[in-house]
Amino acid sequence: MCISNSRTLPRAIEHHERERVGLYRAAADDMEVPQPDFGAIATGFTELSEQFARCAYLPAVDRGQRILQVLYRLEGKIDSLHIRQLSK
Repeated sequence: MCISNSRTLPRAIEHHERERVGLYRAAADDMEVPQPDFGAIATGFTELSEQFARCAYLPAVDRGQRILQVLYRLEGKIDSLHIRQLSK
């Protein structure tokens, strides 16, 4: 009797699993469940990472260092123009 139970139990489990998987597939087919578009997700993450990389250029992120560099260059150019005018 134990031998017959040990053979029928795996078959019953296997049958139950096939039924369960079949029911899930049928339910998904009936409901036409939308599936994720992994290509769109990858594209979205690529575009998002490009946009986040641009945040490094924001004055608030680099504490205005870029603006200060431009101002120092302008100051240097103005000084050189002023010196040229004085030397004429």
